[in-house]
Amino acid sequence: MLAEHLKPLDIRTTLCDQCGTFVSATTASVPVDTLRSYELPTERETIDLQHDVSENDAALDAYAEAITKTQIVLQKLGVQRDLLVLSAERKRALISPIRRLPAEVLSMIITHAITCTFSRKRDSTLVLLHPAMRVCQRWRALARATPHLWADIVLYPAFDRCWLKTFKKCLRWSGELSLDICINTDLPPWRHGSAPSLSEVPTQQWYIVERLVSASMRRWRTARLDGYHGLFHFQRYTSTLSSRSSTSDASP
Repeated sequence: MLAEHLKPLDIRTTLCDQCGTFVSATTASVPVDTLRSYELPTERETIDLQHDVSENDAALDAYAEAITKTQIVLQKLGVQRDLLVLSAERKRALISPIRRLPAEVLSMIITHAITCTFSRKRDSTLVLLHPAMRVCQRWRALARATPHLWADIVLYPAFDRCWLKTFKKCLRWSGELSLDICINTDLPPWRHGSAPSLSEVPTQQWYIVERLVSASMRRWRTARLDGYHGLFHFQRYTSTLSSRSSTSDASP
């Protein structure tokens, strides 16, 4: 008989050791060999199997409910764990020795780290992404409050979708310092193999830059705009800058 091939299956999982809550099921499993055989269940066995299937479905519902409740508990535990981790990290930050450094000293450290990194391959957008800018809000604020970090502006519009935002930030954060401006559409030498982010820099962006550059003309020390020849006004500004420099050199 087919019933002789069925194997008893008794499963149980404790959900709470303290209150003894558990989920369980008692049924009979069907071996694979029985499925592969040509033996058919009798009429009585068919009725019993249908009853077992109904009990299995009820047990599945109970297990599904238990899993849902457990997932909710796990989610709450995860959130609470994250809160504890954040609390511990902030307490460690409060007692960190580096917090005892005066802002002036910390600003010197941040400035040294950034300038050493970009001494040969200046890229103003990459300066914004420097690890020193990502340590904490205080470090970012100190870096932004250091004007000479932002007075040397070098941008590569064809490879940087954020170049215009970076340019505006550099003009603002550099305060009243003299500016060295270089905006180049060529491929930066340290980015060989990277595809351009823009097939062509929008003309409207160049017009915005022209207005920004002309507005900051009194602060220019050097200015170069490569790769776009439509900015005739920029050439006029550059000529004016050159004449100013010549006049300054000729002065006693």
